[in-house]
Amino acid sequence: MLENGEFSDIDDMEENEDEVDSRECEILKENNNINKNVRIQDTEPLTEGFQSKKIVRWRKQTPDTLNFEWIENVKLYITDEIFEQMAEYTNIYAHQREQTQFKPTNIDEIKTLFGLHIIIGCLNKFPQSMSKNMFFQLRTMLHLVNNLERPSSCTNRFYKVRPIMDVVLKRCKELKIGQDISIDEQIIPFTGKINMLHTTEKKDNVKIYGQSSAIVLELVEIVKKEGHRVYFDNYFNSSAFLLRLLELKIYAAGTVPLETTDKAKWWDKQKSAYIEIDRPEVVRKYNKSIGGVDLLDMYISLYRINTRSRK
Repeated sequence: MLENGEFSDIDDMEENEDEVDSRECEILKENNNINKNVRIQDTEPLTEGFQSKKIVRWRKQTPDTLNFEWIENVKLYITDEIFEQMAEYTNIYAHQREQTQFKPTNIDEIKTLFGLHIIIGCLNKFPQSMSKNMFFQLRTMLHLVNNLERPSSCTNRFYKVRPIMDVVLKRCKELKIGQDISIDEQIIPFTGKINMLHTTEKKDNVKIYGQSSAIVLELVEIVKKEGHRVYFDNYFNSSAFLLRLLELKIYAAGTVPLETTDKAKWWDKQKSAYIEIDRPEVVRKYNKSIGGVDLLDMYISLYRINTRSRK
């Protein structure tokens, strides 16, 4: 009641608000029950810019079953046999280390472990696939060979990863190869210690390449057919090497260091200036085809697998 003897409308407003709130709650509950497992199809076209958050509606629903065709490409290089071998020797290594808390793993968990390492290149969380403890246990115990079966005369530094290297190499030789082939070195980000590296101050990472032109001859062993064209840079190139490839009926193109040739200059006496000449077709093909390895490096850098862990 106010001073002038009239009743205030505040009480009525509060009562009305209570009624509205209760009605809204009932409506929300009904909508949640009705749309709990209902898929909502958005037929409106996509618009540029941001949308109001009121438009976004979250519903509990079963995710779509996608056709992951990319997994077939993975199986071309890494077969299920190598995953089974990983699971077997991982369990053996855990037993040798007397890890009582380690549960025997299987092929599915090994595949999940590799998949998680790949997907964390773009996503940082994966709570539904594997627990944190299981993830780090598997990564610590992961083995491809039995350490007790290693011959005493074995000096191969890649002995522990040799099985998967052999499988991938075998599959690469069996797969179909295109007409244009590019050969180049690759850089693997690495800052740790490894006894097979040449230490260079202020230069981390691992650079992978072969012994000059010898690696090219080794790689083209599986493409000794007419019609193939190989492209490489000046690290692998030489006149004698190009003649050797020609004997194998393999065409090749590569760059030549500028300091090893005379600088060719075309001087137009009438214009008293240098003029442009038509680019040779072999240069165009080289620039187009040598980018295969560079394109691979670019894709790898976008989703680089993070192998470092907290200390």
